[in-house]
This record gives sequence, structure tokens and C-alpha cells, in this order.
Amino acid sequence: MRTRTLLPVPVEDEVESFFDAYGVLQELANVVRFVATGSSGAGVVIGNYGFGKTHVLLRLSSHVRKRYVKSFSIYVDTPSVSILNFYNAVMGALLEDRELVELVASRVEEPLGGLLRIAGSDAEDSKYIKLWLLGDAVPQNIKSRLGLISTRINDELAVKYLVKIVWGLARAGRVPLIFLFDELEDIIAIPQPKRLHYLRHLRMFIDSLPGGAFFLASTTPAGWDGILNTYPPLARRLSSFMVHLRPFTLEETEKFVGFLLERRGVRASVDREVVKAIYDISEGNPGEVVKLLNILVLNGALDSAKKAKDVLSKYV
Repeated sequence: MRTRTLLPVPVEDEVESFFDAYGVLQELANVVRFVATGSSGAGVVIGNYGFGKTHVLLRLSSHVRKRYVKSFSIYVDTPSVSILNFYNAVMGALLEDRELVELVASRVEEPLGGLLRIAGSDAEDSKYIKLWLLGDAVPQNIKSRLGLISTRINDELAVKYLVKIVWGLARAGRVPLIFLFDELEDIIAIPQPKRLHYLRHLRMFIDSLPGGAFFLASTTPAGWDGILNTYPPLARRLSSFMVHLRPFTLEETEKFVGFLLERRGVRASVDREVVKAIYDISEGNPGEVVKLLNILVLNGALDSAKKAKDVLSKYV
């Protein structure tokens, strides 16, 4: 059973200020620019817990929304246990925008197009159609009356609808289409055969991406090894673009500490040996640096290496 350290997890509102020691954001921005011209692809960001994978994905999402007014960007924070979680995130975002629903509905085949038109209308049955499209079960009598395929969407149908929706979005000119999939490593904990089915469905989705679409996952090194060993076809798709997040050097840690203090409006002189203490304990893990710095700020221990070590010894 795996465990995680209690590291700070960013939310989308907090990613505008980003310390990019690796130059990752520019690299990703270049990929998105290339994709926006009509190409498609997939990639993966690999790094240990606390190395900033979530921060990178959220920052990319923010960049895409601001830079490309017709973009469609989805961030999925956890895989859950099947492709339905990813499907629900995409379908949910689509159904929130009536105008976009109408655009996509006219560009996908039936019966999905008709279902989307009903879901985007004020028709009496729209609430049932929305529930069904979002993966919830509807009563048997509703299923029969509306001519639905089943009382609930299964994994295979979810993949088919995902592909149709993404192509409908592309035909409607909503590019780039960016799909950000965090914590891919969680799939490895899913028992077989569901794990293999999930990975296969992701591979099918990637293989069906239209021009203008990009799928980017994040995972730990151990999670990546698990993907390689469990389902190499997906690993091959994702390995076409790889970003490896490494630990900070001492110099990068010093700059990061200064960046964090300035961002939080903390005016304090930080002893070089204090930074060294933070670096030695954190081993250059950015998330751990944030946690340790918070402890020192709260205890007023930034100006003395001895004081800093005494304070940190109580927590680590």
C-alpha cells in the first residue's frame, strides 16, 4: 500500500505565479502552439510527489484558456476506477455550455447528436438525458420511452462518445483541445482486469484524437514503470513527449525560497545556511521546500541556521 506526504496541492486560482526552474512551461506552450495548427499528440510528465506535476498541468490549463479563446481544456485530478470518470469530466464541461452543446450536436452522428440537442434544450426529458449522458442510471421505463441503448452508459460506450464529442468539438473549431490527466499512477492500484481495460480505453482515446488535440498525463516514476510493465501500447503513445521533473539544486532552492517569500509578502533576511538546512532535509523536493519554509516562517526562524535546525528537528 502506498503512502503520500502531506504536501501542498495547488488549485487553479493559485497557479498564475509559477517558479519554473525546469523551463517546462515554455516547452509545453510550444507543443500546444504546434497542436493548435492541426497536429495531435500525447505526452507525460514524470516526477515524484511534491515535484510540481499538478502545478504544471494546472498552469498549462490556465495558459491555454487565456491564450486561445476558442480552446477546450479539461483537467482531471484523479483517474478513479474507469474511463467513465474521464468521460464524465468532458461531458460535464460540454453540458455546462448550451451554445457549445448545439454546435457539437450538429457535428456528431445520431443518436448522440439528438441526445445532445435534447440535453441542451428545455424539453421535459432533458433532465433524464443529461443524467444519462453524465453516466448516471435512469429507470427502465425512462430508458424504454426515450429509446436509450441501456439504463446506464458503460465503459465501451463512454469511449465511443468521448471520441465523437472530441471530433465534434474539433469540427466546431474549438481548438486546441487539451486533456490533462493527473495521477495516472493511481490506475496501477486498480485490480485486474479493470486496470487493463482502463489503460486500453485511454490508448483507444489517444489513437482517435483529431488534429488540434493533445492528451497530457502525469505520474510518478514508479507509476510510469507500472504503465510500462502493464500496458506498453499506452506507454508508447505517451512517450512521444516526455517531461522529467528533477529535484532542485541548492541554487534553485535558494531562488525558490526567495520567490515564495516575495509572493507571500514576507520581508525577511534568509541566512544562506538556513536555505542549506531546508535543502538538505527536502533533498530538493519543491513541495517539501514549501512545507519546511512555512514552518520556519511561522516560527520566525529564517535568520539563524541554528534556530532553523532546532525548529525543523521537531517536525521532521
